[in-house]
Amino acid sequence: IFYFNGISINYLLLIIIAPIILYIYIWQNKKLKQKQNYYYNLTIVLKNNSILDLTGYLDTGNNLKDPITHKYIIIVEKKSLSKIRIRSPIYVPYNSINYHGLLKCFSPKYILINNKTYNNYLIGIYEGTFNLDGINCLLNYKLKEDLNV
Repeated sequence: IFYFNGISINYLLLIIIAPIILYIYIWQNKKLKQKQNYYYNLTIVLKNNSILDLTGYLDTGNNLKDPITHKYIIIVEKKSLSKIRIRSPIYVPYNSINYHGLLKCFSPKYILINNKTYNNYLIGIYEGTFNLDGINCLLNYKLKEDLNV
């Protein structure tokens, strides 16, 4: 609209604002990719060969470990396990910010994540529901090390 020595103010504003918009776009895209890297599809094969297909979130706060067997714990919603009968549960003590208690767990035959088999994990049963986007289990943070190997 306005010209000063042959250069429009619109071009000057575009040159100043375009890098800022580009930076914000790249930053948001990187943040979204980083968040999506924590979502995994996993298959739990139980001892009776029944299969559970779940969507898990790699929780950085989940560092639960059974003190006796030294197996790490993946927490699953109880409603996802409604068809499964647990015969001999393992009770694992846990501490959270405002609560201490025992988490009911069981040992699966194996777990498949990204076509890799994992045997050293327990499945913990959470009585409530997770309020995340379609997530029905929280993966142990130890899996991050195992998945990157």
